[in-house]
Amino acid sequence: MLILFGACEKEDGLVMDAICTVQAMRNELNHFNEYLENMYGCSFGLRAGINYGPAIIGYFSTGPMSKVAAIGDTVNLASRIEHANKQFDSQLLISESAYEHAKGHVKISGSHRSQLKGKTGIYTLYEVEI
Repeated sequence: MLILFGACEKEDGLVMDAICTVQAMRNELNHFNEYLENMYGCSFGLRAGINYGPAIIGYFSTGPMSKVAAIGDTVNLASRIEHANKQFDSQLLISESAYEHAKGHVKISGSHRSQLKGKTGIYTLYEVEI
């Protein structure tokens, strides 16, 4: 699932909005998982990656199918960060640019340096407790 924050003119607090959304999703998932465990003996997990930066957002049409989509390195990096959760056994990782907007407002349980698939260089990712 891709969720965009700031596409509708808001500029301040976007990273914290994203982090709070992931936390709220986690809380709701905990309740849903109780039901799943009781009824079916299974549960779902949650992993999220947050990045901050510019993106191209627009209406894309491919003939019979059209949608609003976001493209660009910011979006691509967020996806790579989300996938990195598997490597670090974490649930929420944020980029350095996102961390700059959230530091002092969230509890960071650690940081990880990683090369991300399809990207050049080493990235520092911050693990946010949810």
